[in-house]
Amino acid sequence: MSATERWVYERELEARAAREAYSCDEIREMYNTHIYVQWLAAENYARGHLLNRKAEAAGVDPTES
Repeated sequence: MSATERWVYERELEARAAREAYSCDEIREMYNTHIYVQWLAAENYARGHLLNRKAEAAGVDPTES
């Protein structure tokens, strides 16, 4: 493969990758899903006791950042 052919091939790969890239909204949604799954795992591990009594009495929501 010549240098020119390689250059064209690399540009085609870059163009394909750009078309297949995720949008900001898609990335945000995937991140939010990941955080929720992590929270569920922590809740399961702690058997529903992520907060101490003081935090529960203060109405702290463990899903809020």
